[in-house]
Amino acid sequence: FSGSNMVEVQGNGLVPMDTVKIGDYVKSANSKFSRVYSFGHIVHDAKATFLQMHATGLAVPLEISSNHLLFVGDKIIAARDVKVGDMLGNKKVYEIKTVKSRGVYTPVTEAGNIVVSDVLASCYTDYPFLGHYYSPDFWHWGSHAVLSPLRLACSINFQICMNESYTLGISNYVIAISGPYFALLYLATSPILMVALAFGFLLYKQRM
Repeated sequence: FSGSNMVEVQGNGLVPMDTVKIGDYVKSANSKFSRVYSFGHIVHDAKATFLQMHATGLAVPLEISSNHLLFVGDKIIAARDVKVGDMLGNKKVYEIKTVKSRGVYTPVTEAGNIVVSDVLASCYTDYPFLGHYYSPDFWHWGSHAVLSPLRLACSINFQICMNESYTLGISNYVIAISGPYFALLYLATSPILMVALAFGFLLYKQRM
């Protein structure tokens, strides 16, 4: 999300995205508030490319990266797949533009979702380089599951999350888990691996 989005923080009302911090309780699904325990990505000064979505009833447009997930009707989809006419909750999209805005923020809540500029979004993104093998639902729930050890650690001692560190704006925890996670997902969909497994199975059958 860009820094110009608005987020409702419990006790503070609507605030700009670039002021949200770890420990804040922000509005999430079903008008509940959920604690921010991490930022997958946080860069204050850089300019980045976002999709700017205008929808009926929005006080300010939603600015979101193209691979970020959000809720459209009863589905989870990537922002790049939202089309004019789609419903973001009860708000109908009437214009989508590509813009450059300052700041890149991915607050992660304990619920795994967050209301940004009055639109319900996931806290997670998809990864198009893995092609069509994994659905948006998988990326949402899979990412939420992968972060469960961090949530558990923070539930025991929240200072762990308060002391979160970053490399080039990316959470070091996310960096640490990304390598093994993506390697496993890639291997699970690799044609080479599939051929090797099939060949190994044939050899095994011949020796029986």
